[in-house]
Amino acid sequence: MKYVKKIAAIFCAVMMVVTINASVVNAASTDEGNPTVITLISGSTMSGSAAGIFAEGETDHYFKFSLGSSSSYPDVMAVYLTNPDGCNYQMEITDPQNGTNDKVIKIPKPRTMTTYYLHVYAADGIYNKKVYSISLDNLYVKGKYTGSFSPKKITNPGKATLDPVYSSVATIDLRRTSSIPDSAEVTEVEVSGTLSYNIGNTWK
Repeated sequence: MKYVKKIAAIFCAVMMVVTINASVVNAASTDEGNPTVITLISGSTMSGSAAGIFAEGETDHYFKFSLGSSSSYPDVMAVYLTNPDGCNYQMEITDPQNGTNDKVIKIPKPRTMTTYYLHVYAADGIYNKKVYSISLDNLYVKGKYTGSFSPKKITNPGKATLDPVYSSVATIDLRRTSSIPDSAEVTEVEVSGTLSYNIGNTWK
């Protein structure tokens, strides 16, 4: 009896693992008229995700999601397609932005609640039984970075003319800052320092 219970316990444990792993992949629809719904979840911003595998004979997968105009939705939503190794899958919005296709699609916030239809396929016609993923998230995540100019002091010797004369330029190199993604865009710059007029114009 103990032996039977032990076997049953092992069997249940294996079943639990299989169930958990299987739930990671959403069933991608092959029916254009009945696409898989990607549900957006409210957090710091609205976001969602889905995944799929092209089974034998499948060439097209269909999804849909809805975006609203409230403040909980980002100004620009990004739809990302992550390809598995050796795959060249592509996605396109078939409605309402017909023909918009890329591995990253940018969608401005709509004026009213709008449903978007997404089509995933292989750009080269080659399909592998590997998992691809789709994620929807805010395209722009705002952040701040404080750095120092190089050089720390620049001087304009001054000139009696309406046109300014600059003797040097100070820069901040953000390329080696690991906390800033390579795709980040600088939208605002604040500069603070001291301006001295005693000998020309010295800023430091």
